[in-house]
Amino acid sequence: MNNLICKGLFVVLEHPNYIINIGHVIRNANAFGVEKLLIIDSYNRIDDNTQHLKSRKSILKHSASAVKWIDIITFKSTNDCIDYIKQLQCFSFATSPHQIGKKNISLDEAKFASKNNVALWFGSEANGLT
Repeated sequence: MNNLICKGLFVVLEHPNYIINIGHVIRNANAFGVEKLLIIDSYNRIDDNTQHLKSRKSILKHSASAVKWIDIITFKSTNDCIDYIKQLQCFSFATSPHQIGKKNISLDEAKFASKNNVALWFGSEANGLT
């Protein structure tokens, strides 16, 4: 069990395509001390019952059982997740391979020091973030 939880550190997965990849993310999130995993699943691929999700063999195997120690919250839409993150006053970081029309900043340039909570967003394996 990871006793070094970083309070206020969240990972958001938007529309993950493959259950085993959720397990991989959980394993890494646990290693980095992530407090909660937020999963957006508007395609209803994932059971709303997080206890059932945590007991899935594919998740247990690919997370190296780390799924037992991370809080998971599921959302039916990206907007629902954004509303939740706004309530927590999170500073969001998004990943994207597309640079045209986007401003890239390094972490030391980011103005997030006044925020207590940080959300790291990852999109689907096929399409990235919406």
